[in-house]
Amino acid sequence: MLSSYDTAVLNSLKAALRSIPGVFLNKDYHYSIRAHVYDRSSTLALPEAIVRNMMEDLGTDRVELVQTVTETTLVARETDKGMGLSALLDLAGQQHLAPSVVGDSAADLAMFRVAGRSYAPGHIRCRSAAEVLGCRIAKRGYQPGLLESVRLIVHPDGKLRQTCRSVASRSKLNGDLFAQLLTTADKPAWFKLLSSTLSPSAVKAFPSEG
Repeated sequence: MLSSYDTAVLNSLKAALRSIPGVFLNKDYHYSIRAHVYDRSSTLALPEAIVRNMMEDLGTDRVELVQTVTETTLVARETDKGMGLSALLDLAGQQHLAPSVVGDSAADLAMFRVAGRSYAPGHIRCRSAAEVLGCRIAKRGYQPGLLESVRLIVHPDGKLRQTCRSVASRSKLNGDLFAQLLTTADKPAWFKLLSSTLSPSAVKAFPSEG
């Protein structure tokens, strides 16, 4: 739990960010801030200079700024993901466990220190620091890298069991919607653009003159 002072600091930052047109905050985060802007169909982090100037104007050095490709995160320095993971284990009465975790940013390094095993998709920016902590980094980034990491958690020897193969096969054969969405999301941007352009529904959107 954050101190009342740090809670007030974060609330001040939230109010300042909400006053900026085009900035959106994730309301599900009560003890940290997740903010982003939109660029066409995707989200982006806020310009770092704007956020740091705002922090300076408010006179706070008690907040850590973490920038990723898709969002800006602000978290009180008195806490981190490592402390959160330890608190979760204490709450569950499982302090003896050595959990496996997956992360993709500098904010996850503290969690890697606490975890028994740590994994990261290939797009992680703090690769060197993560490797020093024993993190296994996938060859691919984003969703394919996450899948590779999860498979290593389930199968540390890297061998995919027949049960997993059959489940994956059934998902494709049965036209599983979730599997289709993940497959579509993994396709490169040029493929999505070309598919949308050649789609019959896209052609119908432009009525022919006659």
